[in-house]
Formats: sequence, structure tokens, C-alpha cells
Amino acid sequence: MTSAVTSPRTINTAVPLASAGALLVALTAAGPWLHRSFGIYVFWGIVLVTAAAAAWATVESARLQSRQALIIILGVRPSLHKKMLFSDPILSSDMYRYVWDGRVQAAGINPYRFIPAAPELEALRSGDTTIYPGINRADYAPTIYPPAAQMLFFAITRFGESLPIMKLGLLAFEALAIACLISILQLLNQPATRIAAYAWHPLPVWEIAGNGHADAAMLGLMLLGLWLYFNAKVTLAGAAATVAALIKPTALLAMPIFWQPWNWKLPAILA
Repeated sequence: MTSAVTSPRTINTAVPLASAGALLVALTAAGPWLHRSFGIYVFWGIVLVTAAAAAWATVESARLQSRQALIIILGVRPSLHKKMLFSDPILSSDMYRYVWDGRVQAAGINPYRFIPAAPELEALRSGDTTIYPGINRADYAPTIYPPAAQMLFFAITRFGESLPIMKLGLLAFEALAIACLISILQLLNQPATRIAAYAWHPLPVWEIAGNGHADAAMLGLMLLGLWLYFNAKVTLAGAAATVAALIKPTALLAMPIFWQPWNWKLPAILA
């Protein structure tokens, strides 16, 4: 009978990795206060420090290649989100428009038809002290978001017309992205711990958990398409990437990967 023994190498690597994760959580939690108190330059300093920590964690954890390191990396991720989830966005106000567009659709109105300040939408603005006042360019700009994004806004706001609910919906897509990335790393015989390059990077933390950008949904579906492609499901891969592009056109950059000469299905799906 044998028992699992944690090697000194595992212990020595796990401790600094967990310490780096704790530092990331502390800096991320302090980020909004530092931004308000000292301005954008201090904030960007925090971003650079946390990006460097994510890069170090990627290299260090890849050397270890252990389940323990992966647990630490993924365990830190929700802690990075916790402070951001219930704080107001500080770098972008786009999320207010997402919630507004979901509300407009729920009222049976085409979101492309009226600007938020239109007299026809007065009933939807009445008594709203949170969402409508935060919409940028509400008095002259119609919504710019593609059809699949609009469907997403409607679906998420059926659980609640609030910023935290919108963030949670987008974070669900980011969880899909992380799961696909880990699986793709394993399919490529790469250490799954390299997910730290994304999971601990400050950009998705601030832009998804903080500012609630719809890029999270595009990213999740595009990476789902890549995962399907690596599993020889090319048609489904193209379909997932096409839906991703109908959330944000950036996903079209992935389409050439799925191309197979003389295969008419992918162009048909894209069209």
C-alpha cells in the first residue's frame, strides 16, 4: 500500500504561487480606490504589476505542472472578481446600454428603432435612477450592438435589470472560455497551468468583471469554436464562431482557421 507524498518542489512552488495570488487579489481590490484617489497613472501602475505577476505565475506554474497549482490559479480567479462584481464600472459605461437594450426588448420594442432619450421610451425611463442616467450618448446615438449581442442582453436581463446580473451573465461565458482554453492546452500536450496567463491577467478582470464588456461572450463562443475544431467538429466550430461574430465582429478573425477547401457548409453557415 502506498500513499501520496507532496514533494518539496510542490510545496516550495505552491507557497509563492499562492502568495502571488493573494497579492493580485489585494491589488485588484484596491484598484478602484487607488484610481479615485490618485488618478489613472497609479491605476495603470497597478495593472502593470498585476500583469507581471500573471506572467510570472504562468512560467512558475508551468514548471510545476501539478493539480495543486491549477487549483490555486482557478481558486484565485473568483476572488479577483468579488470586489469588481458589485462596484460601478470605472473605465467604461457600455454596460448601462446593455441593460437598457434588454429592457427595451422586454417591452416588445426593437432596440435599434429609438435612441434611449426618445419620447416613445419615456415609460421605460420613469423612476430609473440607475441604468438610464448611466447610458453614454443617450440623447443622440442608437445602439450599435449586433443581433446576437441583443439576444444575449435580453436573456441576461430576464434574471434582473442590474449591473451585477449583467456581469454574472458575462462571467459565465468567461468561465466557458477558461474551460475551453484548459481543454485546448491539454489537447496540445501543454501544461494546463498556463491558463494563468489569462486567468490572472488584469485586462479580462477589469474589462469583464469590472466594466462588464460583451467581449466575454464573444470570447467564450469563439474558444468553444476552437475547441470543437480541435475535436474534428468543423461545422459546429464554424457555427459557434459565427454566433460569436454576431456578438462582436472580432471573432471573424478566427474563421480562416476553420476553412476547408470545397466544403460549402462553413460559408453557408457564415452567410
